[in-house]
Amino acid sequence: MRPGVQVDALREVLSEVIGLAEAWRHFSGMMDGTAIDYAPGAAEPLVGRFVPEVRLAGVGSVAELLRDGRGLLIGLAAEGVAKDGGAAAGPDGGASGEPGALEAALAGHRDRVRPAWAEPGTGLGGDVGVGPARGGDGGRDVGAEGPGALLVRPDGYVAWAGEPGAAAEALTTWFGPPAVR
Repeated sequence: MRPGVQVDALREVLSEVIGLAEAWRHFSGMMDGTAIDYAPGAAEPLVGRFVPEVRLAGVGSVAELLRDGRGLLIGLAAEGVAKDGGAAAGPDGGASGEPGALEAALAGHRDRVRPAWAEPGTGLGGDVGVGPARGGDGGRDVGAEGPGALLVRPDGYVAWAGEPGAAAEALTTWFGPPAVR
């Protein structure tokens, strides 16, 4: 573009617009690829979108857990939280337990899907409940009228979001039938 009054005016308007949180999320999502939606119109707005950075109980970040190329089943519901508010303890006494429906659903899929639990009060971020809250209000809290669990593909996109009781069907759909041992 050639410099001039029109370009100066455009530069001024864009400088103002890019300072708005919603515009910043939009432009940054376009540039880094996180604005892609593989399931537009899904009942749960997280499905088909890049997984939000959910604080996980004692196991690191979502990105760290996806590095091994397996899927990730994140428990968001209160069933994954111990009575003292911490993560439910697993068989080894650590913070890796998956009580109830998610534990049963994971049987036979652990070679392809890793379990994790979100910390209580974790926001799912953004205006539609997806992506890190880049200057936004932090989104809804885990367990607050949202899904009870997220199934994340190895590429970081949410394949399924719903109640823990429906996780077995989602695991089979996205990661194949349970392994027979």
